[in-house]
Amino acid sequence: MATILVLGSKERLGPDLGEALKGEPHVLLWVADIEEAAEQSGGWALGMAILDMDAPGADDLVQRLGDTPVLALVSTVAVANDGTAREADDFLVKPIRPDELGARVKRLLVRAGVEHKAEVIAAGDLLVDLASYHVS
Repeated sequence: MATILVLGSKERLGPDLGEALKGEPHVLLWVADIEEAAEQSGGWALGMAILDMDAPGADDLVQRLGDTPVLALVSTVAVANDGTAREADDFLVKPIRPDELGARVKRLLVRAGVEHKAEVIAAGDLLVDLASYHVS
């Protein structure tokens, strides 16, 4: 299980991400902008981040995440090859196929060494991050 920071619209990305991670016990922290990302991710040991590069602050967030693996969701291959999206660990061109998204997420988590580690315990609405002892 990993904690995944997701920057982007839950309405647009939610269905594809839900399908891609069906059956996986990951915790998704949805944020709309960089301020909310800083607020939400502060106490969590992130396994990775999925960033819609069209979202406000996505470029800055790629750099702020440091060693956290980043999957950039881009509108064209040209966007992936220019600017900050190039610094991401991987990218997908929208529209996204859930099977490909799921494979990319799994590969990044395995490469980061966080796949299948019990980092977060969930009981109802209560989440406990075992790495940072953060409870929400």
